[in-house]
Amino acid sequence: MKKILLISIVSLSLLCLTACTDKIETQPKEEQKENDEKEVTQITPEGGLGDTLKVFEQNYGPNSGNNDLASFKNDYIQPSFWEGKADSFYFMLIRTDKANWTKEQVLNEMKKVIPNDAVKVKEYFYRENPQMEVIEYTSESLKNVFDDLYEPEEPGNFNILLYKEEDIFISASAHVGKPPEE
Repeated sequence: MKKILLISIVSLSLLCLTACTDKIETQPKEEQKENDEKEVTQITPEGGLGDTLKVFEQNYGPNSGNNDLASFKNDYIQPSFWEGKADSFYFMLIRTDKANWTKEQVLNEMKKVIPNDAVKVKEYFYRENPQMEVIEYTSESLKNVFDDLYEPEEPGNFNILLYKEEDIFISASAHVGKPPEE
C-alpha cells in the first residue's frame, strides 16, 4: 500500500511539474527572445568593450576559452567578461605573423574594439613603466552598458594600454574603469 501511495505521489508531482513548466516556459521564451536581441546590440565596430560573447563569436568565430575569459584567433584576441559584457580586451600582438607593429597600426586595431562614440580624454606614459602608454577615453554607450559596475567611479570611462618591449609593441589592451595613474 505504501509503495502504491509513494508512486501516486511521485506521479502527481511530476504531472504538476510538467504542467507548471509548460506554463512557465511559454512566457519567458518571448522575454528570452527580447533579451537575446538586446544582447546582440553591438557598440563597437568589430566586437569589443561592452559587447557580449555572442557578438565576439559572430565577429571572430569559435571561442577556444570559456565564458569569463574568451580566446579567439589563436589567442590573439582575449576578452574577459563581467555579467556577460566584455570589460577588458587584449590583443596579443606577438601571436601574429606581423613582426613590428607601429603605434598607428596598434591604434587602428584598437579602434575596432572600443565604442563607436569613444572620446579621447588624455594620453601619457605610465610613470612606473615608461614602456607602457596609457590613453584615457569616455563613452556614453559604454556608460549605458556598465552604468553601475565600477562605483564610485564615473561609468563610461575606459582606457587603452599599449605595451612595448625594447621599442616593439607586444600587446595592447582596453579596460573599463580607471587607468593606472600618471
